[in-house]
Order: sequence, then structure tokens, then C-alpha cells
Amino acid sequence: MGELVDFAAYKKQKEEQEEIEQLKKEQEELDKTLEEMDMLKRVLSEMMKDLPAPTHNIMYVPIEPDLNAFMNKDIDGYLDDLGLTINYDETDET
Repeated sequence: MGELVDFAAYKKQKEEQEEIEQLKKEQEELDKTLEEMDMLKRVLSEMMKDLPAPTHNIMYVPIEPDLNAFMNKDIDGYLDDLGLTINYDETDET
């Protein structure tokens, strides 16, 4: 006759083997990914060597208008911001 087998122990051992195999697969995938990243890094570094060195430093700085510049509705308010005044002399009849 056959031997008696502890089914619970067999099932536990089988689950542990499957878990180890799964961890090995994940580790292999991570190793492949790291190898691909290293290869891409080498390719990009070679491409960077082939590019010409920049001769000019060009820096683009966007200039945005001051939002308060056009908030005043009349010319007096705008001139006040500039520190200028208009002298309204109503006695001058030209």
C-alpha cells in the first residue's frame, strides 16, 4: 500500500515553492528592466557625445505685463501711478 501523506504539510510546502518561484520571476523581470535601463543610458550617453556643444547661451524669460497697469479707468489714476499730475486750469480759455 501507499504511504500516508500529511495533506496540510504537502499543501503548505507546495505554496512555499510557488511563492519562491514567483519571487524568482519577479527578480528576473527586475534584472531585465535594469539591464534595459543601463543599455538606454549607454545609448543616450553616446548620443550626447555626438551632439555639438552649444555656442550661445540663450535664456528665454517671459515678460508678463503688470496686471495693475490697466486697472485704472481714467488717465488721472494712471498718471498718479507714474507720479505725474495734470494741471487743469479752467481759467485758461484758448
